[in-house]
Amino acid sequence: MKRIGLAVHNIHEEYSIELIKGVEKFCTENNYQFIIVPISAKHAEKFGFEGRPQAIKEIITIYNFDAMIMSAGPLCTFITKEEFAQDLKKFNIPVVNIGLEIEGFPAVLSDSKNAFVNTISHLIKKHHRKNFLLFTANDNNEDSFLRKQWFLETLKSHNLKIDDSKIINGDFNRLNTVILLNEYIEKNGIDFDCIVCLNDGMALGVIETLKEHGINVPKNVIVTGFDNTNRSLYSTPTLTTIDPQISLQAYNAAFMADCILQKKTFKQIKKIQSIERFRVSCGCVNDQNILSESIDAQGNRHNYTKEDIYNIIHTLPQSIDNELYSLHHLVQHTLAAVSLNDFLKVLQKQIERSSLDAMSLFIFDKPKKFDPKKDSYKIPHKVKRIYTYEKNVINSPDFSVSYFNPLRNVFPESTFQKHYSKIIIYPLYETVFQYGYIIVPLDNHDFLFYELILELFSKEITSAIKLNNEQEANLKLESKNSRLAQYNTKITTLSTTDELTGLNNRRGFINLTNKMIKRSVSKKCSGMILFCDMDGLKKINDTYGHEAGDRAILLQSQILRNVCRSSDIISRFGGDEFAIAVDGMDKNGFEAFIKRIEAETKISNECSGEKFKVSISIGSAAFNSAHTDLEKLLAAADKELYKVKAIKHNKK
Repeated sequence: MKRIGLAVHNIHEEYSIELIKGVEKFCTENNYQFIIVPISAKHAEKFGFEGRPQAIKEIITIYNFDAMIMSAGPLCTFITKEEFAQDLKKFNIPVVNIGLEIEGFPAVLSDSKNAFVNTISHLIKKHHRKNFLLFTANDNNEDSFLRKQWFLETLKSHNLKIDDSKIINGDFNRLNTVILLNEYIEKNGIDFDCIVCLNDGMALGVIETLKEHGINVPKNVIVTGFDNTNRSLYSTPTLTTIDPQISLQAYNAAFMADCILQKKTFKQIKKIQSIERFRVSCGCVNDQNILSESIDAQGNRHNYTKEDIYNIIHTLPQSIDNELYSLHHLVQHTLAAVSLNDFLKVLQKQIERSSLDAMSLFIFDKPKKFDPKKDSYKIPHKVKRIYTYEKNVINSPDFSVSYFNPLRNVFPESTFQKHYSKIIIYPLYETVFQYGYIIVPLDNHDFLFYELILELFSKEITSAIKLNNEQEANLKLESKNSRLAQYNTKITTLSTTDELTGLNNRRGFINLTNKMIKRSVSKKCSGMILFCDMDGLKKINDTYGHEAGDRAILLQSQILRNVCRSSDIISRFGGDEFAIAVDGMDKNGFEAFIKRIEAETKISNECSGEKFKVSISIGSAAFNSAHTDLEKLLAAADKELYKVKAIKHNKK
């Protein structure tokens, strides 16, 4: 079976999701295997480690794919068209671009000028808006550059102007847009009555920020986006946007790829007309009229179907709940893995809990450093498959090891016993090191869920490999010199200590607390296990950035240190979760502990100098001679914690 690949920046953004749907539809109808490769935009490392998937783009070879479709607009965000064209030529396979015309390559383009100009004119003429903010992306991105020019031309045609300070580069990034809009409002106040965003992600971030400032959309400020993503339909308010018919673009790109492979003639450039969608965020649809999906440029009303409404109120929330529950279990259980072998032994259960149908792991013999700022990275020509699992397949999981060249065969046909028509290839990485990649068949799940699952597995697998490597190095040193003891102590500390706070991590907590419980029970004493969860860390991250989030975690850890005794065992489990083991604590002691936490938190917040404030919710479970199983105690404390969180939520 022939393969058509789709290279995207990532798989969870709505633009990528619509592309995936369009290519998948064509491949299903025409019997192609569909492979998704999230290679990330070149130089995307400006957003932390977002550029790391660039390392696997070398697998795009004539041996692995018959044709490749490129999400050219997003992938060209931080480089010029000329640089992007040079990268395309290196693949040496048939390539079709979406969203960007490059000489020598067929392309599907969005013809959005009329729809965009009509939308801006609509805001000015019908809604009488004059004071605009514009959120753009880098001018290297052709979509952003053209839309900005159309916007300026339309304002000029209506005798309106916009100051340069009101044209803000949000880089098509929702979080970046939230930060920049907060900074603008803090500096200038609300001196605008309409915000135009050049994609829906930025627009939804704008709506969220305006709500936090008590600004009503659309009464006080109108907000518009671009892309007509699913979230624009389900947001509150629903988003006025432009529909570039992304899935249709992708379908046509797959058609072009098929024509190349079938040696059929076709038009090299195909343009798809965009459509205006006027909704609640500009005031055209009344927010009380829940049956109205949008109004088009001719004033025709388009209503939700029964299927749409059922999906909004039943299927979508249920799907999200199931996926969050799967993620919760995965986080709880995978953190306990010590070595690669131990992790692989429990991996089957974790895959089943995550609702994935199958997974195969491919690793390099040695981790390889990758610098996304350089073009010198080369994928090793030797990779080994170390694990494959498929649901309801005999002799699965398979732990046999087989070697092959990933440039000639990204995964052997014998990898899975079943045939999967849609597969994603995801890199295994840790900081700046590449360890290999994961192959996962895609099903009808939320794509953000897939990305989170794969990122989590990537972290756990690479941590296990890293620990194995450290242990092997440790053994070699032991045979050579007496300095092993110091080195081993360092490795043990690293494996039991949280890097950010210096507290015990989950592994360290389990080791020390099991000893405490055993010692306490032998003396016929008791105590308590406390499970803690910070309140509102996500909001701190979203509002002030992840560095502020780290400072919040450090502040919370110091509060716990100040309140706890030196004999108490404090740990950070990861993210916003902490656990504490307290020997000799009873119910009255726990209530006194909560009061001390509240008092210390108040003082620390007043003295921190930070714009944010921290707080924490705590659940408890008593250990004694009848209750010594730490995992069960943690689960019981976690259950009590959720009750505390629910009470706090209801008081808001």
